Amino acid sequence: MHPVFSAWLLTCCLVPSLWQRYIPFRGMIDRKKKRILFALDAAVLLINIAVVQHLISKDVAPLVIFRYDCILFGLVTTLFNVCVTRGRFQEHFFAFGIVILINYIMLSLPVLIVENWWGVDSGMQYVDILLIYLLLLLAVYIPVRKLIRNTVSPFLELDSSGYWGTIWFMPVALFLAVLVAHPDEQHIEDWGHLLSRALIAVVTILMCYSISADHKRLRDKQRMLEQMEAQRDHYTELAVRVEDARKAKHDFKHHIAAIRHYMDVDDKEGLREYCDDLFARNVEQAAIPYSGNNGADGVLYSYMRQAAALNIRFAYAGTIRSDGIADMDLCILLGNALDNAQTGCLTLEEDRWITVKAWSEERVLSILVRNSFDGVVQTRGELLLSRKGENRRGVGLASMQAVCDRYGGTLSVQWEGNVFTTMLLLPIESK
Repeated sequence: MHPVFSAWLLTCCLVPSLWQRYIPFRGMIDRKKKRILFALDAAVLLINIAVVQHLISKDVAPLVIFRYDCILFGLVTTLFNVCVTRGRFQEHFFAFGIVILINYIMLSLPVLIVENWWGVDSGMQYVDILLIYLLLLLAVYIPVRKLIRNTVSPFLELDSSGYWGTIWFMPVALFLAVLVAHPDEQHIEDWGHLLSRALIAVVTILMCYSISADHKRLRDKQRMLEQMEAQRDHYTELAVRVEDARKAKHDFKHHIAAIRHYMDVDDKEGLREYCDDLFARNVEQAAIPYSGNNGADGVLYSYMRQAAALNIRFAYAGTIRSDGIADMDLCILLGNALDNAQTGCLTLEEDRWITVKAWSEERVLSILVRNSFDGVVQTRGELLLSRKGENRRGVGLASMQAVCDRYGGTLSVQWEGNVFTTMLLLPIESK
């Protein structure tokens, strides 16, 4: 077995897993960070070739080399990912655990085939095992990449600390259990052990998917409850305002009579005081937003109340026609846009304001949210970063982008001076 060829072949077997673990996170880093990460990975690959070549020349058992090389290479590159993306420790190690568990179990198949059916020396066995293993990695590359994407990506831009705290160590723990099941120089015993390993991998993946689905359902249920609570408050306030309007209409003739009396007796000071008192009573009742969509009304009303408590002027105009757009998705868009606007306003001591406009034309729903802020914008490359201390893309923007992508819409943000603008465009169905 030629050490140089074997070292290059083994290193080539590590590349697919390297890329699979990077795929879900590539949208979180800018071009500069990507170049740094690729340079670090390339350096580790070259070092790996030299180290493996040296170990092979020293007659270290090939399977021992492969076993610990896969683990160390995966750990080092995973730590690079953690450092470059600045956090996400649990998410990166979950991806590491899933990939290395699947790849390590897949290695069992070529090992069994070569050891039982190949009549060649141990050196050539090692080369044949790696060649078959590399072909298997290429064959399952796309399915494994989709698996990682479906299990990791939906939760990267959400506040899902509870989800990751539960799930991240499962694949790592099961990999460690498989790893310690055999001594260093023995990778697998027979086909029964291969089947048991495969079942372990399947059970792990199904458990992760199950937890993922449960977490999604829990988040959706929580959003629905919040939406229903906001709508209930909106309807309650509407009922109060209707009753106030009825009373005002009933009392209108008395106010006219009082005003006429002040005019008849030429009591201008009394008339002024009466009118000021009447105005003060009515000005406190801010207009309730009405968009034509029950869910949106609840969100608008909720943020209108919060704005009043935070000394933020809030104004809404327009009608929301959302044919073909789920109410929950619409509330996610509107809620996150208003939450970001409110956060921006709180960077100012005064002159806080939020305006929301909505209109529909040519089967496109447009929502424009503008707010005042201190003019400071944190970016990393093309990404707009959160101002809540996470040093990553804002959760609200990521959620809005996901909804827009789902419906083929667009999200754009702009800022000029002390004004921040969020524009949402979504296609709607024709009636």
